[in-house]
Amino acid sequence: MPVNTANKSYLFSIFLLTFVPLAGFMALLLSLFDQHHRKETQQRQLQKIEQHHHLQTQSIETYLNDCISDFYFLSQSQDLFKTIAQHRPITNKAIEPFFTFIGAKTGIDQVRFLDLEGEEQFRINHPKLGSPLLVPQAQLQKKGNRYYFLNSRDLDPLRYYISPLDLNVEHQEVEFPFKPMLRFAMPIYDQAQKLGVFVVNFLAERFLEGIRNTAYLSGGQVMLLNSEGYYLVSPNEGEEWGFALTGRQDLKFDRQHPKSWAEIGSHNNGTFSNEEGFFVFDRIDLAKMISSSLPILPGAQNLPVWILVTKVTSSDILQDHRSQMMGIYYSYLAILVVLAAFSLYFARHQQKLKLSQATNAAQTKVLKKRIDELHCLYDITHLTETENLNFHEMMQQLVNQIPKAWGYPQYCSVRLVIRTEIWRSVNFRSPVLSQKEEIWNQNERLGYLEVGYDTQPPEGGFLEEEQSLLQALALRILKVYQFQKTKELLQSHQEQLEEQVEQRTHELAQANQQLTFEVAEKQRLAETLAKEKQRAEEATKAKTSFLSLVAHDLKSPFFSILGILRRIVKKEANLDPKHRELLVNSIESGQRLLNMIDKLITINRIQTGRIKPDYQEILLFDLAQQVSNQYADSAEQKGIVLENQVPKAVILETDPFLLGEVMANLLSNAIKFCSPGDRIKVTWELGLGLIVEDTGLGIEPEVAQYLFKEQFSTTTLGTMGEKGTGLGLPYCFDIMRLLGGGIDLDSVVNQGSRFTLSFPSHRLRP
Repeated sequence: MPVNTANKSYLFSIFLLTFVPLAGFMALLLSLFDQHHRKETQQRQLQKIEQHHHLQTQSIETYLNDCISDFYFLSQSQDLFKTIAQHRPITNKAIEPFFTFIGAKTGIDQVRFLDLEGEEQFRINHPKLGSPLLVPQAQLQKKGNRYYFLNSRDLDPLRYYISPLDLNVEHQEVEFPFKPMLRFAMPIYDQAQKLGVFVVNFLAERFLEGIRNTAYLSGGQVMLLNSEGYYLVSPNEGEEWGFALTGRQDLKFDRQHPKSWAEIGSHNNGTFSNEEGFFVFDRIDLAKMISSSLPILPGAQNLPVWILVTKVTSSDILQDHRSQMMGIYYSYLAILVVLAAFSLYFARHQQKLKLSQATNAAQTKVLKKRIDELHCLYDITHLTETENLNFHEMMQQLVNQIPKAWGYPQYCSVRLVIRTEIWRSVNFRSPVLSQKEEIWNQNERLGYLEVGYDTQPPEGGFLEEEQSLLQALALRILKVYQFQKTKELLQSHQEQLEEQVEQRTHELAQANQQLTFEVAEKQRLAETLAKEKQRAEEATKAKTSFLSLVAHDLKSPFFSILGILRRIVKKEANLDPKHRELLVNSIESGQRLLNMIDKLITINRIQTGRIKPDYQEILLFDLAQQVSNQYADSAEQKGIVLENQVPKAVILETDPFLLGEVMANLLSNAIKFCSPGDRIKVTWELGLGLIVEDTGLGIEPEVAQYLFKEQFSTTTLGTMGEKGTGLGLPYCFDIMRLLGGGIDLDSVVNQGSRFTLSFPSHRLRP
């Protein structure tokens, strides 16, 4: 069939020949795996049920032995039983162990003691919620006709009876809600005398609920049967306890599943299947479960027999198998989709393969033409990147290369016109058929590139690809032209730049000479400053030494002179008043001089760094009060009101001695420049600091600017002629700077002054 007549039937036939064999093979593999997995699922399900039966059997054995152990412990209260049999009152001491033990056991429901006629002599009820209760004598019942009494009354000593698993009966009626019970009964002997029968009711709901609640582990329908085929545990709770409830006597396993019951009755355990499904059963023999470590043994009775049965239907196994295989099924469908896609792709590929064979010849011819064009473009690109050709030579060689890229190079001629220059290919002849491309530089027409045939080509005119090639060549020529012009412009700029560099080099040489001179001059000044600094340091050391010498040489004689003057004033009672006043003034002047010397020495020690603050956390109110007390007498003598308004909660980390010196100087100055009736107040403002303000004379602005400078003497007389040293405020300024803070002044003449002491924020404590 020809390639161009390929149709859908051909495509469909190729698809079926590919897809059908592959899909059939995958279906066969899936069927074999599905059968194998179904058998494995069935086997795993039965094994899981057998493991669940084993666990349930162990749980029942544990429950049974716990009941026997508790029953034996309670049966050993011989003194209590003897007291009950003799109808004596029961003491708290005798009954207390019973109550304690029963209260700790959630599985015990009732404990009773019957006389030999079946009359209850003693009964303890143990509710689910609450403590054990001793039943009053008036509420005791007669149990003489109950099977557990009749079957246990005549047993030998240390022999007990285990009842079948049934429901609790009170006053001849089944108690509701149902209370499944397992009863243990044993006669009590005092030596050879039989006292009565001891009975304990154990709740069986615990292990029955355990079977119900763990049924999901087996994956089937779990049932517990008694020896007669009645349901003790069933998936349908309405079928349970048929032997004890009216209307349920026919709800038995042997009637509902007679074939399965026959199989179960013939073996102790096993697995079988029939039309109803798969069954796993285990006969629970209590005789094999009872521990022989205790001295009591069951009597010669047929112990209760329970049968644990689990049923799994074929549909359950099939559903489990399909749920596990669902991923495989989806994978199979996905594989079918992939196979279908592959087959369709393969069919289309075969169809396209035939179509491609018909077009290969034409494509080969076109490919050869493209190769020629690429060779031409490569040669032209290589040519335009050659650096040893000038622009005219480069254009001539480019024109000679162009004919190689056209379909018929033997007939091809090329002409290039740029401005007034013209380039022609070798053996150029005027074309009879040509194509032309204009060359524009921005909005300026530079010329054109023309390619033509000097004779009519065999197969018609130019190809569409040749027109695109012509445009690319014209663009390349434009780029070469722009590069040439840029190169010429750069060469012109380079020559100008070289002239500028030469001129700038001469200017830099002159600037460098000037800079060298300035550097030498700065070096000389630096050496001069270093020498001056050294002289200043030596002068500071000399000043320090001088002040130390003055302090030592002047203070001792002054102390002696002032001491002599004070003794004269004190001891000489007959001194002339004028002489006494003169001596007092001399003492005050000497004391001011000593204070001035101490402040000068302290200022010098602060400035030279020989005093280090001793930081402590203080209550600022206490320090302000202490300093205020020192000047309280002076203020009172002048009739001045001195107030401490610092909040008591302000805590400050500072040197209390140095800060006290500052506050003392400020209060002393304030008292000095206040008149009777004025006020001095010490306060604290958050964000500002400690404030000492007064309503005294105030300070003139021309004096205030020099108050904190020790180079200027600003001392003036107080309101009562008090004298000062002029060093108090410079002394305060240096101390506050040493503490990391500052001191500021606001003053109005005849209205008062306000000194503010500021402190670093990290010194404040909340």
